[in-house]
Amino acid sequence: MATHSMICTYMMHVLALAMLCAAPCLASSDPHHQRACRIVDLDSCAGIARVAIPSFFRSGDTVVIMQTQSIDARLTGALEWNVVDTLVGSALHLRYVLQGRYDPQGELQVIKAITTPSRDALSAITVSPWNGQHGGVLAVISRDTLLLDGSISASGVGYRGGVQLYNARDTAEEQISTTTEGIVPSRNGQARNGGGHGGSHVARGGRGGLTTDAFPIVDVQTSTDVIETRDTSRCRAFMGSGGGYGHQNDLRGGRGGNGGGVVILSAPAIVATQRASIDASGSDGGDAQQDGAGGGGSGGTIMLLADTIIGALRCDVSGGIGGTARGTIFRYGPGGGGSGGLLHVAHYGLLNAIRLQRDGGGEGRSLREDGLPPVTHNATPGEEGVIRVHPWKLLHSRSEYAARTLIARDTTIDGVVYTRITTLHGTPLRWYTDGEPTDGSSELLIPSDARVRLVEADVLLNGCIARIAIDLPQQPNNEDGIRISMDNVRADAGDTIALFVRIERITSRATLKGSVYLRLYQPVVLPLKERDRRRSRYATVELPFTLASDAQRTFRRVEAIALLGDSSSVQMSIDSVAISPGATTVELQHGRLTLNDICDTQGSRLFDHATGFSIQGREVRIRGDDAVITDVTGRILCTLQPDASGWMKGTVPQTFRGMCFVTVTTHGRIHTRTVLVGD
Repeated sequence: MATHSMICTYMMHVLALAMLCAAPCLASSDPHHQRACRIVDLDSCAGIARVAIPSFFRSGDTVVIMQTQSIDARLTGALEWNVVDTLVGSALHLRYVLQGRYDPQGELQVIKAITTPSRDALSAITVSPWNGQHGGVLAVISRDTLLLDGSISASGVGYRGGVQLYNARDTAEEQISTTTEGIVPSRNGQARNGGGHGGSHVARGGRGGLTTDAFPIVDVQTSTDVIETRDTSRCRAFMGSGGGYGHQNDLRGGRGGNGGGVVILSAPAIVATQRASIDASGSDGGDAQQDGAGGGGSGGTIMLLADTIIGALRCDVSGGIGGTARGTIFRYGPGGGGSGGLLHVAHYGLLNAIRLQRDGGGEGRSLREDGLPPVTHNATPGEEGVIRVHPWKLLHSRSEYAARTLIARDTTIDGVVYTRITTLHGTPLRWYTDGEPTDGSSELLIPSDARVRLVEADVLLNGCIARIAIDLPQQPNNEDGIRISMDNVRADAGDTIALFVRIERITSRATLKGSVYLRLYQPVVLPLKERDRRRSRYATVELPFTLASDAQRTFRRVEAIALLGDSSSVQMSIDSVAISPGATTVELQHGRLTLNDICDTQGSRLFDHATGFSIQGREVRIRGDDAVITDVTGRILCTLQPDASGWMKGTVPQTFRGMCFVTVTTHGRIHTRTVLVGD
């Protein structure tokens, strides 16, 4: 019987191992997710940004707010960092006061920054392209050393090049009035098969080639503007402008190349390995046949906001090459080259560690099939990119939205207890109780027995008026109560089980928010997620919940593994509940886990607490005739030996970490105990 029981025990250990090995696979993922979306509306006073895709963000996320496009050129490219304090529906409540002005009617986006500790290396990343509303920007922010061990590719992910989807009029030297997408005008090709201009950044893009020589050539092309290179009133970064498309009347014109994206690295120190590189170059213009070719996109922006760079970091903000125009017996306009982009560094010393390419893209060529040599046909290359030095720092001391905090204290006036509510900062202009306007000046007094749950105030701070709120604690009464219960579970050792927690309204009609804390006995019920496990016999798992005012019940669940421990049935306890309003009465009903078929016979049973046992560090001592220590697969880690006092003694190997089992035979009976071995 003892042998049969030992086999059963080992089989259960194998099942447990299979589930433990599967758990990391379920949780594994790339830690560097790119997330960005459009800001639909922005309340700068209250620090609330309503976003198009709120599921991208979590409380505590570091984000970058960027004005990607605006009708007001003074705002385009402005950016700053912030932190998501809370997320309510589609509204991101920001933690810090916004420093600048923004235009949500333009293209305003919020980018979830990659935040990485120094022990993690930032490997290969391809930046998501600009789609007209968001994208094209990568922000990496670290408060410690940033290790760059791969390529960051933002080539051609900026403003999009022009595309001619239809045939234009085949008239004389009329200038096409449309421009490409970008921060500065970039002309499309002239009538009669002229080439598109190259995109411009802080330098000019090249001019597109002239109209086809099948007609009299009149050079009426205009150069493109560039942005002000010395604008340092705000921290600004620009994606590269797209190149112009070539004029087409045979549906074979070339599209403009896309501009380069924006890459921002902010850290005290950047360590670049041999594999490290950043590419924010513009893409090449499209070639054409019997039509005008497209201009190259301009380079984007690389911002290196660091105190030092260790190693040699390759950076590329060069412009794209203009497209080639091919003709049979006539010449057609090739595309102009895109300008180089912008490298922004915090100080001159960083340039010694940077290997920079910032050339303007070359102009395209006009080719003929009769073998004549290629010519530029008056297309020109883009100008060289620009290096800007300015000590901007994304991470610096910021003022929090302190006016958002209302302070509530109890006070007694003429024998009556009141709750006194004041603001931490700012001047209250108007008070509201449960949504109704209420008289009050610098403070609000509410009798403690009043049934008021929510107090709000319009507060004037720094020239802004913000609506802030506070939930008031309530005295318990028979109208406020919920029931929190756990389902009973039966399982075989090694099974993955779902523990259901049900939150059910008894009589309360308010919206309830809070967290349920479960206390799990790890030798029998092991949380599936490693972050929930503890180096002790018990693990506490938090389950946040919200019970809407119109909902009767809700539930939460946590997955765990049923293990062969020292009990065949254990209680799964609801350790505690944190809930708002805090005065709501809570009724708890605990659950129980029962193991199926644990080979519990007269010859073998689970560990008896009365059996002598002790563990100090990695040394295990136990009373018995024979004893071994095994891992969850049944592999023997150590065989215990008797000492002079009659105890069995052994040491767990130093190389082992995790859960193991001590199995002892005493007078023909087998007992098992689970041990969690750490450092």
